[in-house]
Amino acid sequence: MELTHLTPFTALSTAADLWVVSDIQKSRWTQEIDYYINFQITRAQNRTRQAMDPQLQKIMTKESVEGSIDAVAGPLMIVPHSNNLPAKCILYLNATDDWFEKANDVWNNLKRPSVKLFLPASFAHKSIRGD
Repeated sequence: MELTHLTPFTALSTAADLWVVSDIQKSRWTQEIDYYINFQITRAQNRTRQAMDPQLQKIMTKESVEGSIDAVAGPLMIVPHSNNLPAKCILYLNATDDWFEKANDVWNNLKRPSVKLFLPASFAHKSIRGD
């Protein structure tokens, strides 16, 4: 994957199928994008999952149905948005040391769409190479 440095003028105006963003506290780009998608990232970060209703759990146990409502596994979230930004979807990844590897894995699993990475502030320029 070839990386191109975008200017503040072109960053939000050039299209890509997938935009990858990091923690809102660690990236001014995520803050700005979150504004354009009606604060969906902020709301999702602050949301707590509801526990399964005790009555439903009782019925499931009685009927020998396995299942639960657990937290979603994985550190990412795809945020749908309106036509406010030139991207088909936005992928949120926590800014961890393996951020590039996670972004690369998702990008490969999605069959390598056009992508724009909005790096966490703590990251220097690195390259992501597809296989």
